[in-house]
Amino acid sequence: MINHGKATHSVVDGIRDMAGAGLHSDALFAQLGDVLGGAVGADASCWHTADPVTGFPTSTRSYGLDLRSLPTAIRIELRADEVLTSARLRADGRTVDTLHRATHGRPERSHRYRRLLAVHGFGDELRINFDAFGGRWGTAVLLRGQDRPPFTDKEVRLVERCAREIASALRTSYRPDGETDPSQRPALVILGPMNQPVGADRRGEELLAALCDAVERPVPVRNRPEDRPPGVGVDAAHVAPDGTVRVLASPAPAATALQMLAQLARTAPDQSAYTRVLVPRRGWLMLYASLLDGRPDGRVSVVASAALPGQLTPLRLMLWGLTRREQEVVKEMLRGSSTRGIAETLSVAPGTVQDHLTAAFDKVGVRSRRELSALLTAPDPGEGGSTAQTGEAARHRSATGRPLSTGG
Repeated sequence: MINHGKATHSVVDGIRDMAGAGLHSDALFAQLGDVLGGAVGADASCWHTADPVTGFPTSTRSYGLDLRSLPTAIRIELRADEVLTSARLRADGRTVDTLHRATHGRPERSHRYRRLLAVHGFGDELRINFDAFGGRWGTAVLLRGQDRPPFTDKEVRLVERCAREIASALRTSYRPDGETDPSQRPALVILGPMNQPVGADRRGEELLAALCDAVERPVPVRNRPEDRPPGVGVDAAHVAPDGTVRVLASPAPAATALQMLAQLARTAPDQSAYTRVLVPRRGWLMLYASLLDGRPDGRVSVVASAALPGQLTPLRLMLWGLTRREQEVVKEMLRGSSTRGIAETLSVAPGTVQDHLTAAFDKVGVRSRRELSALLTAPDPGEGGSTAQTGEAARHRSATGRPLSTGG
């Protein structure tokens, strides 16, 4: 007889070990697909990193799924009337739910079920938000075939226990690789009506390659090699060269971040959208999307540029493990507010403000407002020894409750 209590502890302990190993998100998702997917009996899974500040998905890692359906999945995810989305799950104050539970046993109420799940032979999905430590670090969807019963309440509880540990592991993975080029210039990509790339400048093509390499590598967990889906591709529409933007030489898929951003811009009141994304050898970038033709069904331009220190401040405070209130106090401090001014703005006592500042200094590893301000106006986290070491020390202390030993 299986001891479910021991099995649960084994899964949680295994994921906790992953969090302590400092894995890159790709390696982390590969292991989670086996460990957590296997524990709850998933037949396929899809994992996403996100902008920790907004929760906006920035990459996709798929196991046992055909990513040619990704554009449809993105459009459904942004529909206000879809039964179960990451945004709706967050609004309901939950981290985990299943389609079967969200529809009260009537999955056909879901656009995603009718257009994707049922078509590909799936009967239920289990959705997870990795929200913890003040950030929104990613999401995942685990899928089960139509020939099997829906996910059970016991399996949901297991995933709920694991979600915070996975969030911790993702938070650790959100760091540049140390090879960022500080002289990089903006990149431009043009997306067509179906959010497929149709044009780009040279840096835009490099960005597409970097982002798509992190997305388009489907590796089924249970499927045989001969069952793996074929390469993903879309026909590239013609864009007349104007000296700056040229037609892409071959059809190419757009990464999750670009597709999501373009689709969001099509529905936004001001026809624009933005997000942060961590790109190998480029560090943190800001992506800005806007409609070129003024029509929701027209082309979308996406400009990528190095994130400025101020745009990374919320992220850094999360990575250093500051509580939500400590983050609010530090942000007011950065605006130049005095202790009394911060107290009045946040409706707390001046002594409480000072306590929060002291706690923030301790987590970051500084001793004064001036030091913290200097650190937050430095380049991308991970560039430069003091910034990297301070961030690593803060993450270690937040995760373990102990200072990071530096030897000597």
